[in-house]
Amino acid sequence: TASDDGTVCLWDVACRHRAKVVNEDVVFRHRVDRDLRMSYLESQAPETTPVAEHTSPDGRFVLKINKDNTVRVYAISSGEPVTPPLAHHGEITYAAFSPDGRRVVTTSTDQTARVWSAKSGAPIGPLLKHASTIWFADFHPDGRRLVTAGDDNMACLWDIVSGKMLVPPFKHNGTVVQARFSPDGRRVATASFDQTARVWDAESGQTLTPPLQHPWPVRQVRFSADGRSLLPTGPAGAVWSWDLPLTDSAVEDLVRLAQLLTGSRLDEHRDVVPLARDELKDLWRILRQTRGDFFHFSADYVMAWHRQTAEECARGGHWSAALWHLDKLIEQGPDHWLYHARRGSVQAEMGHWKQAGADFAEVVRRAPQEPEAWCLYAALLLREGDLTGYRHACTELVKLYQPETQASERIAYLIAWTGVLAADPGVPAERLVELAKQAVERAPDDPDYLCTLGAALFRAGDLASAVRRLNQARELHGRRPCAREWLWLALVQQRMGALKEARQWLAKATIALAAPDTAVLPWIQRLQLDLLRRQAEQLFK
Repeated sequence: TASDDGTVCLWDVACRHRAKVVNEDVVFRHRVDRDLRMSYLESQAPETTPVAEHTSPDGRFVLKINKDNTVRVYAISSGEPVTPPLAHHGEITYAAFSPDGRRVVTTSTDQTARVWSAKSGAPIGPLLKHASTIWFADFHPDGRRLVTAGDDNMACLWDIVSGKMLVPPFKHNGTVVQARFSPDGRRVATASFDQTARVWDAESGQTLTPPLQHPWPVRQVRFSADGRSLLPTGPAGAVWSWDLPLTDSAVEDLVRLAQLLTGSRLDEHRDVVPLARDELKDLWRILRQTRGDFFHFSADYVMAWHRQTAEECARGGHWSAALWHLDKLIEQGPDHWLYHARRGSVQAEMGHWKQAGADFAEVVRRAPQEPEAWCLYAALLLREGDLTGYRHACTELVKLYQPETQASERIAYLIAWTGVLAADPGVPAERLVELAKQAVERAPDDPDYLCTLGAALFRAGDLASAVRRLNQARELHGRRPCAREWLWLALVQQRMGALKEARQWLAKATIALAAPDTAVLPWIQRLQLDLLRRQAEQLFK
């Protein structure tokens, strides 16, 4: 895999019966960043820019995407253009050669894809149209078919020459950013912003898998070289590996297994008929005798099942079930700090604050280099009234700050966010202001950064500047409620002696906090708001 962090990594993607995250720590950091930030919104367009160059399979030619909505084929040896400009009416989002190098495909924001001769630049077949931007296209290994992925939540499979859609569209509940054929061309994989990847039959258009759920929008997807694994990638660079097992089992055995698992069968009219208890016993007995391998699983399989099911339960808000699976994971892997982090978050979602704090104490003990873990742990300590522990966590956070590193801005924001939660974090308020300013300099229109800077200025006693920054953050929210900014403004106005204005901001925040939307916020946001509300209310008692 290649990343914009400047690294190229070679992974051993041994097959798993369930998805395995290759770099789970990246997912953890990405989630904490998302959950801390109230204005966090996933981009509604792919993060990657259009591929600027793409070399032909024989290495003799290169595609170049130009800013005037055209693509041209150039000879590498001479640098001379081989084709005239291949033009669209909108920005070109992707361009690639066919497997034999004889054709070129282009996709565009003008809602079309087109195939061209790589030799003459002449169009081959009609325009292939979606109802919105097309982000990607992939040639079938035979070069005669094409699959496109679009902003209209669909991927489409086309005959290139006729322009005919060969099967019903492959539909998702969000933008489809990629669609790729398997190495043998018999299957299509799709990646979507609805946080799923799917595999489809290229001949019938039928789904071959359920939606494969991920904790983030899926940005890319591809099959392994042998076609037995699916490798989706998320926005933080995390790669999951899904096993796509082949089986030599007899159809009769698979039908029996399906009947046993569902407790039903299809009658001659293809209606679902429940099975009687004796029928289920017979199926169990036959399969145990003839296919005992159906009922034996490796320890790796069981752990992978617990990991995936815990993820699915947490995503659906089934906290008790997620907790049970995470308990099992920790029993088998007590030294795995990410299991403790996941369980700590689930405990916090359930309101089990002491248990959450105990889990994050274990996280920072086993992974003291993770600033996100110290940030969450500090907030939990503050909630429990452990000011000494909170100050220690803030001090440890500051130790992790290294100005010249790539992550310096992120850690600066985490320190500032954590430090402003209390009046005395053990870190000078002026230092928090310096760190918060770094984030604002990078993203001056980010309401989370502006709010944190305003809070730091308040802690430092610069009340006028605090009001200005908090109002900037508030205005960026537009008409949406912004209880966090209102609570900070209540604190600032009270310090300035403007008690009437302070009570008004607190009243607005109290109404917003009682709204149903607040209950579905991530636990760390709810905790932050609760801590601020308590401080504001205390001032008026």
